[in-house]
Amino acid sequence: MKCRLIAAGTRLPDWVNTGFYEYQKRLRAPLTLELHEIAVATRRSGEDPQRAVAREGELMQSALHRDDFVVALEIGGHAMSTEQLSQWLAGRLREARPLALLVGGPDGLAPPCRTRADHSWSLSPLTLPHARADALAHIHRKSPGPARHPRHRHAGHHGRFRALMQGRRVRMPVDELLQLPGVELSQSLAIECLH
Repeated sequence: MKCRLIAAGTRLPDWVNTGFYEYQKRLRAPLTLELHEIAVATRRSGEDPQRAVAREGELMQSALHRDDFVVALEIGGHAMSTEQLSQWLAGRLREARPLALLVGGPDGLAPPCRTRADHSWSLSPLTLPHARADALAHIHRKSPGPARHPRHRHAGHHGRFRALMQGRRVRMPVDELLQLPGVELSQSLAIECLH
């Protein structure tokens, strides 16, 4: 199943692009991943920002295909637990419709993009500049594949996980860190920077 990330923004920090390309490599059949970047529309002085959002929305809509299952990533979307995401992704795989994830620019998604969306997903109540990599981290962890191990079975890291959740510094490889329950890409990057 093809999963396309249609995202506003073409000049993101290297660490965001690195995160995206890392998860693009990790995802295996039946999921394939493509990135379609939309240039962020110029915000002109004195112009209503919604006009720029509308221009971005037109470009996003032109990138969609008729049979896409469209997911709008936005703050006000539906938050899913790990189990809910797993069930949701399994349903998408059964349907076998191409998946299109929409990530808006600095002022969000255009109303027509929200209307076209079959589902609205919230990764966090925060505005995340790295939403494209964060979404893929979640999908990667719940996608089928030869190396998928349930994260709760990583009992060897229980002490480090507890220390992490208590806000203490933890030293461990990022790949292992990402396998711990409740650890998201945004947290792991912040923790990695502490060392």
